[in-house]
Amino acid sequence: MRNKNKDQLSSIRKEIDRLDCQLVKILKERQDLVNRASSLKNDEHAVRDFDRVEEVIKRIRGLAEKIGMPPQLAEKIYRPMIDAYIEYEMSEYHSS
Repeated sequence: MRNKNKDQLSSIRKEIDRLDCQLVKILKERQDLVNRASSLKNDEHAVRDFDRVEEVIKRIRGLAEKIGMPPQLAEKIYRPMIDAYIEYEMSEYHSS
């Protein structure tokens, strides 16, 4: 790889790292909201609210499309994230 390309790649990676830092902070904020919502749910069905999941996915696909991101990519990122939050929320639900 040429030095110019290495420098550009290094610069791009630094920007990705900066965005990752912001994403982790946002994910923590989302987790805090999940915790608050979880405390209001009284059964497993409320935790695994499939209608809500599909509502979120539909909204995210629409937002992605508006900004020029492939909707299918946004969905592929969001579904596992939502699954992870549901799994986390279920473990919290069962431990309380």
